[in-house]
Amino acid sequence: MSYELGIDLNQKYAVLSVNSPAHDEPETLSLKEGSEVFVIPYALSRYFDGGWEIGYEAANGTDFEFRVDDLFEKALSGKRVFFDGRNTDAAELFEIFIRNICSAARIRYDFDESDRVVVTMPKVTKTELALFEKLRGAFPSSDVLLRDHKEVFASYVMSQSPGIYKNAVYLYEFDGEDLKSLMFERDERLRPVVAKVKEEGFPGFAKKGRILKSMQDSEELDEAFVKIIKGHLDERAVSAAYLVGDGFENTDFKESVALLCDGRRVFAGQNLYSKGACCLAMHVNDQKKDYVYLGESKTKANLCLEVKDISGFKRVTLISAGENWYETEGEVEVISEEGDSVEFLLISPDGTQTRTEVLELDDLPERENRTTRLCITARPLSENIFFLTVRDLGFGELYEATNKTWEFRVTV
Repeated sequence: MSYELGIDLNQKYAVLSVNSPAHDEPETLSLKEGSEVFVIPYALSRYFDGGWEIGYEAANGTDFEFRVDDLFEKALSGKRVFFDGRNTDAAELFEIFIRNICSAARIRYDFDESDRVVVTMPKVTKTELALFEKLRGAFPSSDVLLRDHKEVFASYVMSQSPGIYKNAVYLYEFDGEDLKSLMFERDERLRPVVAKVKEEGFPGFAKKGRILKSMQDSEELDEAFVKIIKGHLDERAVSAAYLVGDGFENTDFKESVALLCDGRRVFAGQNLYSKGACCLAMHVNDQKKDYVYLGESKTKANLCLEVKDISGFKRVTLISAGENWYETEGEVEVISEEGDSVEFLLISPDGTQTRTEVLELDDLPERENRTTRLCITARPLSENIFFLTVRDLGFGELYEATNKTWEFRVTV
């Protein structure tokens, strides 16, 4: 049977959702069976007998030998924690936290290994990638992917009925201090359809450290949120909205929610990102998917070259547009037609723009035409920079390989 996990690691807590054969859509796991509390605070405690506890039980219990809080922030920033008589990389303890979350899912759903795990974080930079690599062994699958919140939001929206995304879709996330919005749109003029998510921040939306006890405080925030929503509704048609974050649970946004609900679908919850990760896990290799998502971490062009075989010239794609730059690479062996250069094509995702890059292979040994074999590899360094390596493989017994290597950087 097929199981996929979606794990949201945001700044305050983790949330885990599961695709299982018994359900048509992802379910979100609560550590207490039957409870509607899905968030898992980043607390890890160890009992005197060596057993571990995570989440609220770890944060609120007292009979522990050891406890650490804010574990995600500590692991992400590379901090060390004094544990078992030594300074320990917080990432090692965070790995134990992750293993315990996944173990709870395995026990609840009775499986040994999941088909795929998608982990999502608010953003994916080299810092998040470094932590993710340290955690990779903690997940119950050999197929583990990392995606940012914007991409799993797009996956979640696209898994809904078409009426949800017939126009723009907004997500508002409020943690009690800062507010941000994600706006999902599809460009129906392109084939395949291109989906994008735009982020807008409103830092300090609520004053730092402010406790919203009075009615006046809530009314002021509600009024400010109404202004933001009106600005968005004046710009474009909106068919649905999602409210995410514990800030919405602790504040009465009466007028702003009423405005959002006027003529559109509105949803609230803490598990959208983990469910979106599950949706992505199901469809990540779906060749019939009728859209391509272009986000900040996606490669911004197709990197191709034209080669000749018995049927004539054909185009070989080394790197495809729309792939996560940190997960893709390409390699091909070709026989050079003539000269000491290699010509690459940079093609826009919609195929409407093409740029040619000619890379010179200085000091390539002189040989007859079609008697030089080259190994060409391509690896993105970011979403718009490709690192290319060309290596001389010679030509069988006629010409010995020199293994001379040329390196290039190409910017989209």
